[in-house]
Amino acid sequence: MVDIDEIYEIAPLLTLEDFNPKGGLTSDEEEAVSVFLMYLYQLYEEYNVSSPSQILNEFQEAVDKLIMELVGLTEDQIDNYILNDFRYELDEYGIPYDVLSYDSSDDKELIEESLIAALITLNNDITVKAMHYVKNMSNFMDSFNINGSFKQAITKINNLVAFNIMNAKEKSHREVLKFVYGDDELYYWDAVMDMRTCRWCIDMSKSEPMTIDKFPLDHPHGRCSLVPVNGDFSDRYKEVMR
Repeated sequence: MVDIDEIYEIAPLLTLEDFNPKGGLTSDEEEAVSVFLMYLYQLYEEYNVSSPSQILNEFQEAVDKLIMELVGLTEDQIDNYILNDFRYELDEYGIPYDVLSYDSSDDKELIEESLIAALITLNNDITVKAMHYVKNMSNFMDSFNINGSFKQAITKINNLVAFNIMNAKEKSHREVLKFVYGDDELYYWDAVMDMRTCRWCIDMSKSEPMTIDKFPLDHPHGRCSLVPVNGDFSDRYKEVMR
């Protein structure tokens, strides 16, 4: 069955409040997401009452410009949200910042590609809808709106940016553990085992102990943890602690 809402949906105008980060994020995740959503809001404000013809003439260029801005913003800002958490953990273990570093380049690339994908989808959805109105709905131009497509873009940016920041934090945490306990230390998956524990984590808790790199990343806001089997400090960490 064809979903005609993509073309004929009469969605209400969005407000600034609609461009807020979703709940359940940490303060730094929320701050990072909110920055990207404010740029999206500016695009929405510029085109939310545009005609289909104006969309076809201008929207692609505006989206391309926004992509360039957000890619630059990711390069300039995202380290703050990833490395601050990493350095906080270094402080907890008493590890000097110049002894252990974390390369966030892969994380930034994933965030950039997530933003690009969300904006390309936004542009494609709105452009196709505008083309349909120009070619087939010339007497109903007043019903054209872009609100639903922007609402979907808000959800995608919320989810993808937050998800990749959470993954980056988990990866940086594992780098600290490898420094403290050594690359060859074995770990077991310590599941919380309450009513909220998912089946995936329960299954992981039954795994044989493995080195940390063999474990998959935990899901966002996971409450389970990796616990070292022996817990003996590595020679590198002992040297730092002298």
